[in-house]
Amino acid sequence: MPPDAADTAHREGPRLTPPGRDGFLDLIRAVATLRVIVWHAFGAAVITYVIAAMPAMFFVTGSLFARSADRHGARTTIADRLRRIAPSLWVFAAVAWTAMWLGASRSGTGLDWRHVLLWLVPISDPAGTPWEGGWLATPLWYLRTLLWIFLLAPLAIRAVRRWPVRTFAVSGLLVVALDLADRAGWLRPAFADRLVWQLGDLALYGTFFLFGVRVADGAFDRVRPRHWALVASVATIGAVAWWLTQPVPSGVVNNSHPMHLLVGMVWLALALASVPALRRLADHHLARPVVRFLGQRSLTVYLWHTSAIVVALWILDHQGRSPGLGWGLSYVVLIAGGVVVACVLFGWIEDLGAKRPPKLWPLPIAPARRRRAPVAVASALLVTVLTVWVVVPRTGDPTSEERSFRPGVPSQAPPKPTFDPVDARYEMVAGESGSARAPVALGQALDENDVQQLVAAWALEHGVPGVAVGLAFPDGPVRVTAIGVDEEGRARDAADRIDVMSVTKLFTANLVFRAVEAGLLELDEPLPGLGAYPALPRPITVRELLTHRSGLLNYWESEQYVADPESLTSPLDALAIAAASPLQFEPGSESRYSSTNYIVLGVLLEQVTGQPFDVLVDEQLLRPLGLGSAAILPPQAGLPRTGAAGMVTDLGDLGRGVLALLRDHVGISDASYRAMTNIDRDSAMGAGVNGFCPCRTDPDGEAHWFGMGYAGGHTLALYLPTSDVVVTVDVTGSFWEDDRFAQVMELVERIDARLWQHSQELDGEHAPL
Repeated sequence: MPPDAADTAHREGPRLTPPGRDGFLDLIRAVATLRVIVWHAFGAAVITYVIAAMPAMFFVTGSLFARSADRHGARTTIADRLRRIAPSLWVFAAVAWTAMWLGASRSGTGLDWRHVLLWLVPISDPAGTPWEGGWLATPLWYLRTLLWIFLLAPLAIRAVRRWPVRTFAVSGLLVVALDLADRAGWLRPAFADRLVWQLGDLALYGTFFLFGVRVADGAFDRVRPRHWALVASVATIGAVAWWLTQPVPSGVVNNSHPMHLLVGMVWLALALASVPALRRLADHHLARPVVRFLGQRSLTVYLWHTSAIVVALWILDHQGRSPGLGWGLSYVVLIAGGVVVACVLFGWIEDLGAKRPPKLWPLPIAPARRRRAPVAVASALLVTVLTVWVVVPRTGDPTSEERSFRPGVPSQAPPKPTFDPVDARYEMVAGESGSARAPVALGQALDENDVQQLVAAWALEHGVPGVAVGLAFPDGPVRVTAIGVDEEGRARDAADRIDVMSVTKLFTANLVFRAVEAGLLELDEPLPGLGAYPALPRPITVRELLTHRSGLLNYWESEQYVADPESLTSPLDALAIAAASPLQFEPGSESRYSSTNYIVLGVLLEQVTGQPFDVLVDEQLLRPLGLGSAAILPPQAGLPRTGAAGMVTDLGDLGRGVLALLRDHVGISDASYRAMTNIDRDSAMGAGVNGFCPCRTDPDGEAHWFGMGYAGGHTLALYLPTSDVVVTVDVTGSFWEDDRFAQVMELVERIDARLWQHSQELDGEHAPL
């Protein structure tokens, strides 16, 4: 498709991207490829603000596509691009499906063969299995978007060349409109529930593709570097404004198309302002081999780099390695080695697709160096082995696998309680709650080193890589002890903010009882309609939701979530699953933990108060209680949250908040507090509060719980009536693997026993433990 006459005028003078091989474009693609690997390897949100990788890749694709289309025609170019992709994709799909089949057969998870066609022709996102956790399937969204753009390229290029301003204006508005529509839950048919997000991908990356086309046309050749710097400044201001006023889920640029558009323009404008310098860098003798290698193997690297990451984690994980500098160095070396191995094994297929002679190694090797190549390969393998086995220290327990770098396990119901006769300590408790000792004096006189040693001894005994423990005393101090490392291998700190997951349900339950007392909800009447949300299968009450007695399917146990967790992007998705699934049991007949219950409650609170859930929690609980570190995260792909989870806070503020909720029942009446803490003896679940054992029964048959509170995936918040203290615990890893929850409860019992002993010592009574 030749450019029109108006575009030809721009071809005079110096070119941003001249005909022939352009080191600038090669360097941009190489840097973007490396940034993708870094993002997938480490996953820190800040990485997404450093070089917008995917906008850069689509920009390069658009520039190269336009050049080829001008020479050979659009149809020929589309056929050529699809031919380049297909063989590498199909070989990857064959290996991936073999691995998923083996993994599914061992883990007992299903393998849906209906999705195999999308792995061959990715017109929509291919689905994997729970076994591979998205590492194989999820990155293929890039090829889906690329396929859509190629098919629409002839019309889009004609439009941008004829009406450039209007075309870019429409594409930018589409990015924003589709983002708003996706957040509002519009246009989500059952057969393509992520259609709006996928259309947003097309609008966003299509914009950068067309930007690359116009740069290749020479439309911006007369724009000076200072003007590009001005564009970058304006885009930066826009990005900051969007970040301050609109949600960017988890702070990740990739999770917000408008934010991605602005950040992408910042980096591309800076690159275009530095074209001569970047060309010189691309031709530097140190950079040239890397740029050429990634240019020849870009598709292979993209397809296989996540497999290299998984293998690297598996090696470090199963060797019981301790996170740290050596761990990070080994991780990088193993990923780089895995990518190179994949390029040697499969890169020649990319050559075939591009009609090049197939080569195991894409770079030329001088004859004098060919004999030394095997030695170099053996040396590289030796360095890798030495790095893993010598540089990286083992954990104290080589049989305990490192859990910090695995996907989190969802929260679960508390263990089934067993009751023994009440002991002397419960008989000494003054009143229904509270200690026989003054809690303030108890907290002030407590030896912090004593707690530190107790926690450290427990962690060493059970091979726990990291833990933080908080003790919150009424009207007194909050003490937090932190030892070991967190999920990212950093030393744990008492001030760390953590995602407490299902402990959020404690705060949701308090707000529900406030709404009941305000006459906005009825505990035992059928729920009001949920507005735009789908109708639930049967009439269900608020009390049944609070106590997990509704029968609603837990969304993360559904086939849809198991097959593709990120297909759930909002509460609407989770409730759509519940509405379309039969009840697990007759409402009120039994108890079964389901986070869907609290998603419904979050939606109800938003509906009856007219406020978003995060605003409601902040205004009624967090700010009045002075919990300055606490906030509510918005829903994101795979995490619908909204009433069920999403609070981030440090353990100090969490302890203060739980004291207010479970000791002082802030904001609710005595009657509501009794209803909230009326815990079922069979299931240990109450109306937003769980009971924890060891449990006792007094001579009158009344049940006494060791503590009451809530547990998230890795966080426990527990009010202990015997010591009148809230204990908060956050472990590195998950409660629900390797019997960790029972070990954590053992730690809490040791802390309670030490506090009880300390209270007796204060009174001069050295009672035996």
